[in-house]
Amino acid sequence: MNITSRSKLPLHWIPVWIPALALACAACNSDGTATTDATGTDSGETDSGETDSDGSDSGVDVPDPNPNAEPPGDPPLILRIDDTPPEPITINLDKEASLLVFGERAKDVTLIEIDSTQMLTNALEAIRDACGDGWVANTPTPWRDCDLTELGQRFPQPWEESAEFSVVRLLTLTPANANMIGTELEDMQTLVNSNPDWFDGGFGEILRNTLKMASVTDPLLPMPAVVESAKNTLLASHPRVPDNSGVLQVSLWDALHDMTPLQLPERFGPAGGHPGVLMPDAEDNPDGFVTKSDALTDAFSMRVSTGTRHRRVDGIDLSKKSGGDMFIVPADELGKPALAFDFDNLEITGIADPPTIDMRLKIYESMNTVTACTDDEGCYDNAPCDAAAYADPWTCDTAVEGSIWRENPWLFEYFAAWAGRLHYTQSLADGSYECFGYFGQECLAGALIGDPVDLPAEYTGGPIGWTQFILHDIFDPDELSSPAPQFFWELLVSIADHAFHDPDGDGVTVDMPSPVFEFKNLGLGVSADELIYGSDSQLGVVDYLKQQEDILADIMVGQYWRNNAALDLYFARGEDGQPYLVFANEEDLRADPGDPNQSYAPDYPVPGFFDCSNLLDSCKVSSKQIAGVSDTTHEKLLLTEGWSTLYVRDDRGDDYELRVYRPPTTDSEIVVEFSKL
Repeated sequence: MNITSRSKLPLHWIPVWIPALALACAACNSDGTATTDATGTDSGETDSGETDSDGSDSGVDVPDPNPNAEPPGDPPLILRIDDTPPEPITINLDKEASLLVFGERAKDVTLIEIDSTQMLTNALEAIRDACGDGWVANTPTPWRDCDLTELGQRFPQPWEESAEFSVVRLLTLTPANANMIGTELEDMQTLVNSNPDWFDGGFGEILRNTLKMASVTDPLLPMPAVVESAKNTLLASHPRVPDNSGVLQVSLWDALHDMTPLQLPERFGPAGGHPGVLMPDAEDNPDGFVTKSDALTDAFSMRVSTGTRHRRVDGIDLSKKSGGDMFIVPADELGKPALAFDFDNLEITGIADPPTIDMRLKIYESMNTVTACTDDEGCYDNAPCDAAAYADPWTCDTAVEGSIWRENPWLFEYFAAWAGRLHYTQSLADGSYECFGYFGQECLAGALIGDPVDLPAEYTGGPIGWTQFILHDIFDPDELSSPAPQFFWELLVSIADHAFHDPDGDGVTVDMPSPVFEFKNLGLGVSADELIYGSDSQLGVVDYLKQQEDILADIMVGQYWRNNAALDLYFARGEDGQPYLVFANEEDLRADPGDPNQSYAPDYPVPGFFDCSNLLDSCKVSSKQIAGVSDTTHEKLLLTEGWSTLYVRDDRGDDYELRVYRPPTTDSEIVVEFSKL
């Protein structure tokens, strides 16, 4: 009998994912580590789908089932089971190869979620110190020179009149250097500083005591509160930032493109009415500034070993009268990623230490007149919305109409108010009462914040942060004024807003453009090792890739069905060690004949194997349920030694007679001859 081998495949197993990675592995895995020749094929061998028939002898002695019968129209085919376990391959990808393998699907892979706390601290401290550290001196007129630093040198000239310098002044505003000219506290400061015999220590010392600050040179807006405010306002209100934790999600696509995509609308640029966490490169950029990071250097490499959970099987496409192969997902592997990565031994090199980024930050002001909520006890509940309401701040029930909390949370005024509220609700939780000067036993001027336990009986306290000023008639109230009762952080906003528009402190406000800060080599706040392996407080790249094994596998081999032949039946071994002839079903995907870019699930009208040509249920010899075999969805038949005659119907509705021979010398090969009825 002339027997045709089902394929020219050798008996070693050929992984489905090798074709997808062949180019990358061949290019990058220069040491030749266990890649089964990188392509998994030997001279002219194919890896999947339909194969040529060469008429080669299988070496199996096959007796003729009926020597006197008319020869079949097609020669018999040999189907084999390959019991050799597949060898894993080592994938070694640089930036170029990573883009080749992942393509745009790299956008779906989260590489790292960076806690922005330290990066924001680095940025805000750089702004604070952009004109030197003279602000820490106990003087009302600290020395500053913005030409001293790289960031300050990029301020518009003259820097003394720039909006950027105004932000520096706000971050370095202390009791010692606070200039209240033009603000609601101007008269109070003038009164105190003009009457040293009445008020000890001057206005700076009085402000320090009232606010319970450690030193007159401490900023009124401490850096930790400013950083947390940025996370809770500027970041949390952006559509691409999930909450107020300050976590920024960086995709593999972002990293492979040196973080430049981060400034785009689809990442952290302008989106949904938000002006953007990062200023886009396309906006107001005469010098051609480029947002970029050195995190992944030119020497970047990612090396990992991986194996497949798929299994290759030999089978027959009856309508095409040909053998072929396909990749199936074993029942005990269903629901698992197609590839099994050895992430415990993942090697990542070529990460800058420490990684940095070049980025621009633009600060926006409100176009509305923002006023403090004063006097009325109805203001006691005036508070910001939570992050869930950021999409529409004006719907927040807790915010009083016209107050700061009705503004967009990414605006400068909102940012400053949040920082003040965050800090002073804690530092002044127990309240504060300070009398600046006495006339006999009577307090002539002072301040009351909250409801302190030592509050004199003649005064009535308020909620935490609620500030009331005391100014008695001896100072002629027709000539002097003090702020109306209000939350201190709302008063702080009016002071900050005035200072922003009065860069020289002469009390005359001017229109200011939106300040823009260009950061070069700004630290991301992590070391190279922390970026890769994580730390006690943050996961690393390895951790995130472990969590996304299914996504990575789907990207690499998710369309394994492209290489599948349209088999109607195939030969496979069950967990019980027995060889089974398996009838295909809708789980055995293949390319859609009408659109090879789409998968196709076959539909069989009469699935299974029968020993009668009319395919009656009573003569079905296959079963879905077999003891010791986990698959319960396919019709299966345990083949006995010798010849078996079976009948089947394919997905086109055509019936066939099969003559199957299982030799006594091996259970890993069968001979199949078939004919259409």
